[in-house]
Amino acid sequence: MKPVEKFIKRQTVSLPIMTAMFPILYLGAEIGIVASGAVAAGTYIASNSTMKQFQFSSDSKKLGMTRSELKHIRAQVKEAKKKIKFLQSYYYRVRSIASFKQLLNMVRLANKIVSLVQLNPRKFYSAEPFFYSHLESA
Repeated sequence: MKPVEKFIKRQTVSLPIMTAMFPILYLGAEIGIVASGAVAAGTYIASNSTMKQFQFSSDSKKLGMTRSELKHIRAQVKEAKKKIKFLQSYYYRVRSIASFKQLLNMVRLANKIVSLVQLNPRKFYSAEPFFYSHLESA
């Protein structure tokens, strides 16, 4: 599932909980508007983070990986994207057409590998040399 879809699902649950908590606390418990707002905001943060952790756990179980493995892979993909952007910044510094073509092919291939690993994180282990050595040396 895409991160945007997960975000929308979290918000569709967390926001109604928060909006229901505020009037209940303000009118029912009569603790004051500031305290009611603070507790409602805390409820929102707690429900949002709990759902995020649950989504992360279900993703790792679905992929048959541990949470730490999945977290490591996502961090490596994020770092690889930064390195690819850095490579793309060299498009304007290349002086020959042959070098530009070679750089363009490298960036395309790197983007394909990163997108494949994003779709199926288990493929990270087969592409591990790319992330640790080839992308660094490029």
